[in-house]
Amino acid sequence: MNSLLQVCRVGIIAAAIASYADAGLCQGVELTPDSVYRAIEPPPLDAGATPGTAADKSKIYTIPLSYFPPPGFQGSTESCVGWAVGYTMMGYMSVPKSLVPPKSFTGTVFSPWYLYLAVDRQEVRMPRQCQGLGQCGIRADLALQYLQDFGTVPIEFYPTYPIPYSFPPPNEQQLNETALKHKIPSTWHRLYAVNNPREIKSYISVDIPIISIIEVDRKFMDYRDNFDNRPYQWKGPAVGTHAMVVIGYNDSLHAFRILNSHGDSWGKRGYGWIDYESYIAMVRQNFIMVQEPKSLSATSLTTPKITDRSKEQDAPGAAATGHSSLGVKTVMRIRPEDFAVRSEETAIKGASGLSHYTFSVAAKPELLAAIKEVTYIYKLPGFPVIRFTSREQPYFSGAFDVKECLTAMTASLQLANDSIINISFDGCDILRSANSSLADPSIVNVIPYVTATHVAYARRALGRIRNRATNNKYDFEIQLRGIERVITHVDSVTYFWNHPTFNEYNGILRLSREEGLETNFSGAYSGWGCLDDVIITLYFNNRKTKVIHLDMCNSLGWSD
Repeated sequence: MNSLLQVCRVGIIAAAIASYADAGLCQGVELTPDSVYRAIEPPPLDAGATPGTAADKSKIYTIPLSYFPPPGFQGSTESCVGWAVGYTMMGYMSVPKSLVPPKSFTGTVFSPWYLYLAVDRQEVRMPRQCQGLGQCGIRADLALQYLQDFGTVPIEFYPTYPIPYSFPPPNEQQLNETALKHKIPSTWHRLYAVNNPREIKSYISVDIPIISIIEVDRKFMDYRDNFDNRPYQWKGPAVGTHAMVVIGYNDSLHAFRILNSHGDSWGKRGYGWIDYESYIAMVRQNFIMVQEPKSLSATSLTTPKITDRSKEQDAPGAAATGHSSLGVKTVMRIRPEDFAVRSEETAIKGASGLSHYTFSVAAKPELLAAIKEVTYIYKLPGFPVIRFTSREQPYFSGAFDVKECLTAMTASLQLANDSIINISFDGCDILRSANSSLADPSIVNVIPYVTATHVAYARRALGRIRNRATNNKYDFEIQLRGIERVITHVDSVTYFWNHPTFNEYNGILRLSREEGLETNFSGAYSGWGCLDDVIITLYFNNRKTKVIHLDMCNSLGWSD
């Protein structure tokens, strides 16, 4: 195995060194067409859209390096997708995950060349920017689908370099039979918002690497990080596209950690850091592979299950301490009937049938005050058990995006005395029993969701991106998730941008009922940066209002 890894890491350097300097001038990735990319199913859970999901592990986290094969070297070939998907990610998926990672890589090393050429042969028959087997980059979505349908082979079955630009090889039948034993052990998805660092971190924090398709400039090929973890910063202009794997983040460095395929001399032994804002400017598409869960312990879905971690006896609930009006310390017994779980559903416009589900806890005020946090636990197809912790008082709301409601759910309430109450419930039943005829539409939970699309020419801006170069422009949009539930009761919505650069109409965007119904009252603007105090006001036909203060920068994860 070590000798085969040497082939990947250093054995090909001599063959490629002459043309290595020009490798960045190529289209290393054939981008997935926008219409196809948008049609790919996003993850059931849009973690980046929900504050707090980035795991609170720390401000610094890297998926254990021993879960990955060592960085390889693609040389002057256009095989970076084969390396990122077929070599790095398939190798990662082959390693059993545990609380104690192995000291070194113990998984299977898969051939990047086999996957690259197999998909390249398919793409030769498709319209694309270049022609000829082995002369072009391949699409990441086609590589992922090929792994799911046909699999790949360990590197000892297809280790040769330089690549023989004739495929299939003479032993094609044997290779195909071997490949069927190594199909993708997971589901794969495109990310909902590629330019949201918070979403990227939320997946990495639960050990889900990101396959990123980026634009690169000439300096990217020469990036070195031999001394001080110096992050790479985009200078432009773009000279090509590239596939790599994001494996970590460091808020102190303001950067993502990546595993690349440009050899040991790139970055620091093949690993590197990319500044957050540079990453936003460079990234074009993102994909993830998510391992299938082995099992989920069953709990009763008909009778709420109450667990008190602080007590071993059979008790109907947990105890929470408080004080009476006389200052005497009292004990409240928390019972199942003291709680209710509420739910709302909102269809996400243009998101392939996805809906946005929000759950919250309802209880007496004194019981809500005794809750420290609530963790919502649920199983999604193709995902491990998902946990989202909410500390947002008073109702501790949790939200996720899926195509249909979920049955097996748990709300785990941690009280101020550190005891735990686990309530199992059927999310679909909760949703069905929700009262659709609201007496007061202003009480509906409306959540602003922010997206930022980097304007194409901004990728060519020179200078440090953090300094906001002149052409570094974004199209921002604010979607009001939950408003569809009461949209027939909304008369108008205003967005007060609350910034001196917005002079027109005193910085206020007013959407009448006629205007708002076309876009679900979404607000948008184009500019050089996010705003940290947008005031959104909803006006209802019962003469009530709802005011929302939004920090767009924090929502996008762009806060320093």
